[in-house]
Amino acid sequence: MDTTKLKVALDDLVEQRNTLDAAIQSLQEVLLRFNGHPADETNTMGKGIRRITDGYLDLTVKYLERTGKPAMTKQIVNFIKQYKANPKIKRNSIEATLARHIQAKGAGARIIKLGRGIWGLPTHAQKPLMLEPSESRKDVAM
Repeated sequence: MDTTKLKVALDDLVEQRNTLDAAIQSLQEVLLRFNGHPADETNTMGKGIRRITDGYLDLTVKYLERTGKPAMTKQIVNFIKQYKANPKIKRNSIEATLARHIQAKGAGARIIKLGRGIWGLPTHAQKPLMLEPSESRKDVAM
């Protein structure tokens, strides 16, 4: 059996895969730049995959500063998952980190809990809580 055609097809597939890997890495870098993440906040691990080194607290503060208003846990979790390019991050891990920070720092905490599942910066405590209509729920109370 002549396998030259199979070898040629395999070589073509490997070349296409390398091209796709390079394109994926380039698009990830562009997304990181457009999302406002400087290159010095990242390091490269594995096969060209970029990982963000910020912790959950830092990223929560960054998100709250960018939006300028309090946010629900789901919004913060989605931001962190996208920022770190890791959809497996668990909501409980983020909430536990934020709660431990508030418990440890007390009045000096970088974030505050404004209500059930609502987080903000200390400056948000003086402002009335205004959620988008799609974000409001009956069980979220101030």
